[in-house]
Amino acid sequence: MEGGSEETRVTEWRPLRLRYAGTCVRCGAQLDAGTTALYDRASKTVRCIECPSKDEQSPTGESDPGVAGGS
Repeated sequence: MEGGSEETRVTEWRPLRLRYAGTCVRCGAQLDAGTTALYDRASKTVRCIECPSKDEQSPTGESDPGVAGGS
């Protein structure tokens, strides 16, 4: 049975219309309720269907200090 629990840890992003506002785990963009976004049931997180490129996020190319793993 433990082998099955490893399989449930695989991230599966599904398109979903958000019932509540959220924040993209990749770029930090605010996603309003009613927006279609990708949802991962295992981690209960959302992300943009298409995040803006890094060039659009920061003209200097610096990473956002509020994003885990961005350093």
